[in-house]
Amino acid sequence: MTGNPSTQIVISIGSSETVKLTADLIDLMNLLSRNFVLGMLLLVAASCSSDNVANVVAAKNDANIKRVVNLYNAYQSTHGWLGPKDEKSLRDYVTDHNIPDQNLEMMGIDPKNLDGIFKSDRDGKPFKIRYGVMGGRGGVTDAIVFEDTGVGGQRLVAFNGPVVVAVDDARYKDLWEHGGTPNGVSNTAGRPAESHDAAAQKKQSSNNR
Repeated sequence: MTGNPSTQIVISIGSSETVKLTADLIDLMNLLSRNFVLGMLLLVAASCSSDNVANVVAAKNDANIKRVVNLYNAYQSTHGWLGPKDEKSLRDYVTDHNIPDQNLEMMGIDPKNLDGIFKSDRDGKPFKIRYGVMGGRGGVTDAIVFEDTGVGGQRLVAFNGPVVVAVDDARYKDLWEHGGTPNGVSNTAGRPAESHDAAAQKKQSSNNR
């Protein structure tokens, strides 16, 4: 449904900030809502001057672990919230131009050199990634990207949302084997985490009915 261009909606984005969205912008956001990265950039653009958009996006992607989990989340948002089945699927999603080049540039991602972002800035080792994880709209749902070695006895874990936390060995092992959300944070997307195999089995069962 196309809105009246003169219509405005005011939403709060903080204790002292509001954003006025015209109906045309709302229509555009609805059109692009299936793409997490585009949606994020639209909201940033609505709340910032054009000169600040790149800085805000860069701040949300200031480490490789954030870049990778944001790409993973973008993939989920365009695949029924089911994560990629393997690293090749995630890489192909980026190199097949599903995300505009200018957006990748603001995120600090070179689609011709993805090897550079699939390893930790801190320990230099390739990330461990839980593939085939079921996500959800608008919340933290599961642990996705893991540092291999870490620094000082702690390793970083990135949850889609995105949230990045440092964890000890016991917590790391539990999150890697079973998934989960950060301590004190519930599954805010309102849907349980689900493996790629479990989601596929559920779909097959539904098709057989």
